[in-house]
Amino acid sequence: MFLGNGNGTLNPPLLATVNAVTGLAVGDFYNDRIQSLAVLYATGPVDGNDTTFVETLRYSNRQLQVGSSTQVTQPVAEGPINIAGGDLNGDFIDDVFISGGGYYGGPYSEYMIGNGNGSFQAPQNAPYDKQGTTFSYPIIRDMNLDSLHDVSMAWLNVEDDNGGGDVLINDNARGNCNPPAANALSVNICAPKSGAVVSKTYTFRGAGNAFNGIAKRMELWIDGKKIGQNLEDQLNVTTTLEPGAHTASFIVVDSFDNYTSKSVTFTAN
Repeated sequence: MFLGNGNGTLNPPLLATVNAVTGLAVGDFYNDRIQSLAVLYATGPVDGNDTTFVETLRYSNRQLQVGSSTQVTQPVAEGPINIAGGDLNGDFIDDVFISGGGYYGGPYSEYMIGNGNGSFQAPQNAPYDKQGTTFSYPIIRDMNLDSLHDVSMAWLNVEDDNGGGDVLINDNARGNCNPPAANALSVNICAPKSGAVVSKTYTFRGAGNAFNGIAKRMELWIDGKKIGQNLEDQLNVTTTLEPGAHTASFIVVDSFDNYTSKSVTFTAN
């Protein structure tokens, strides 16, 4: 990993030893609002009869530290080679979606729920087509503006010599707040509503969307003070308030660090 200096130059590499890496994902896998890495790797040469694992890496104390390793497959030829990170079950802890495989290894289309400590639960199968189909390059996004993160990926069928793109709609996750349309960098506030009277301990919910790139971060500011953030297009922050009138500002930031905000006034009792 090369840390940037912010001027187009990079520091010398930080090294971590991981075998036969085939895929790399970025996400908040340690539930600390700091990006870390999930590495997909095999126990030997790619396309051999190898066991596949996901291992997490995090930057700490000027080192790239290796975390937990979770098994994905038993020994198999042509195992999965693609991995993407994102929150699939709506708990604001990033999970991973894994795809790939080949004619002999069978298609892989599966996900692993993150535990928030750099480890993952056992892989669960997602829908896939048939033998001979390879799924590649998954991305995790909200495709239908229902606050649930879906999966899009490319596919190639060797037997039929054709391919295309698939979207797997997520209908089995915890919803938070429907985002606005992606025609501008913008914010939708779901809670609280303007003029609302709320309890002393309250959960603020909002969503953002972007026209350029993605909505990579949302922040909550109350009365000019930053209270919390989530590294995705959804915001869910619980905090304790002083009694009286307040102003909450929901900020969304896109891939290029452009940002916009929307505010609401409310009263805590």
